[in-house]
Amino acid sequence: GANFGEKPNEPTPQPLVPSGPVPPPGSAKRRTWVLKTIARRGAAKAKLGDLASAAEDYRVAAALDPSDENLQRDLQTLTKQCEEAKQKEELARANAKDVGEGSQQPSGGGDGDGGGEG
Repeated sequence: GANFGEKPNEPTPQPLVPSGPVPPPGSAKRRTWVLKTIARRGAAKAKLGDLASAAEDYRVAAALDPSDENLQRDLQTLTKQCEEAKQKEELARANAKDVGEGSQQPSGGGDGDGGGEG
């Protein structure tokens, strides 16, 4: 069979060993790196106002290191903020619905709904 793009006597290239900022998989450094990366992403999402997604990142980070009191505290704060935001949103929806219902005319005969002759 033909190996397109390969020269017949050239050795197959070996995968590169990570030599950059990402620690090798399975190492303690990698676990710490992943933890910090997820927590930082969660913090960025929180600053952007995406509280639900931020809380999810903090849940993952807190599960990776349950002994980290700062993560646990931040997760509690975010969870509380999510609940408050959800309550405000539900209240705003209820108020908008009440306002909308008060300004609508009752539907029924002769209101120009297109159902009759014209």
